[in-house]
Amino acid sequence: MNIYQLLQSLGLSSGQQSEIGYRDLLDGDYAIKEAKLRFPDDGKVGGNQDAFRHLVWQANLQREMPLLAEFAGDVHESEYVPFIGAMGTGQGDSEKQMDLYNNALGRKIADQATSMDDVYNIAEKMVRKNRAMKVSQDIIDEEHAEKMRKYK
Repeated sequence: MNIYQLLQSLGLSSGQQSEIGYRDLLDGDYAIKEAKLRFPDDGKVGGNQDAFRHLVWQANLQREMPLLAEFAGDVHESEYVPFIGAMGTGQGDSEKQMDLYNNALGRKIADQATSMDDVYNIAEKMVRKNRAMKVSQDIIDEEHAEKMRKYK
């Protein structure tokens, strides 16, 4: 039994072998490369690349592992889960809310997409048409500084 069959037997997968591996689906790092290609001039936290990669990550995770997608997205934004979440990194409330919003929007993209290319194209349109949430760098920097003061 391979990993795809195991996840399907546990009811955690759609049963279709993904265009990317399950490890990549779970960590979402593959979306960074595509974000850099589509939004090369905006790599800051809270910007277009950030929003795009959350949309893509959650859309593909929802398509392949619908029972895990929301849980994985929420855990990733939790500061209380060691080695997975934001865990004291200084992520402020605005950034967390942005990420959670974009994760939910990404899961909705899964309903429309029939391929990874669809996911990429729909996500890009949502970012360019300002349907994805973004947060200005000033707000992120201010909240990060405030959170770091609390940890000192």
